[in-house]
Amino acid sequence: MNCVPFRSSLYKLIFGRKDKDDNCVSHVQMYDTKPNTSTILSTQMPRHQRLMLAALWDTSVILLGSDTCLIFNFETETWQERKKFKADATQFALVRDNERVFIAGGLMKETDKYGNVVRKCRHDVRFVPIRNILEDKPIEWNIQRKLPASYLLYIYAKMRFPI
Repeated sequence: MNCVPFRSSLYKLIFGRKDKDDNCVSHVQMYDTKPNTSTILSTQMPRHQRLMLAALWDTSVILLGSDTCLIFNFETETWQERKKFKADATQFALVRDNERVFIAGGLMKETDKYGNVVRKCRHDVRFVPIRNILEDKPIEWNIQRKLPASYLLYIYAKMRFPI
């Protein structure tokens, strides 16, 4: 689950989770800080996803996960998918800086020559210009630097609202 602020609202993107009846949900919940109300948007994610991270950009949020990349426009409440920009890893860190999205570390699944699934950690920090994702340009993940060791990373932020 990710939360991203947009204007006076806090959007909670719920995906890959189950409700109290054990059904998968893929909806977006909006909490408006001014009237202190919460609503579920009528537009759901294109499909259920798990372990995605969010980066806010202008009037959209970019969600990256191991299998796909999704863009949600807050103003039009529409989704776009950019599979080629998937992270190819889980448990990575996602950061937006200026006009780029960075991914650091992560856990990858590979199949060895015997058909066994092997898990490996990434040891790099890579980035792609946000415009490439938004305009669906050819994939261009650039390696920013190598990490001194392999990492599974989690990044979080604290937000303060006026009282």
